[in-house]
Amino acid sequence: MDKTGTGDLGFAIGTGTDVAMEAADITLMRGDLRGVAASIKLSRATMRNIKQNLFWALIYNTLGIPVVTNALRLRFDPYRDFRREGKISYRLVP
Repeated sequence: MDKTGTGDLGFAIGTGTDVAMEAADITLMRGDLRGVAASIKLSRATMRNIKQNLFWALIYNTLGIPVVTNALRLRFDPYRDFRREGKISYRLVP
């Protein structure tokens, strides 16, 4: 497959022209090309961190919301005292 002329990411070096720096996705402030590898490594670490945060947020919300909902329902149940005293019957009268 020919990949000539296509790219997913544009780099510019800070010593280049202003037009190149405006058009680039990433601008390296120094003229050292090792910054390309460092920026790719940093972006991968950032994406890994984002995925981990989304995973733990899903787990937290999946477990936390039902627990809090049940706790609030038990705490603020308006008929709780009546059921304790036996004043409310759960039987269906035909």
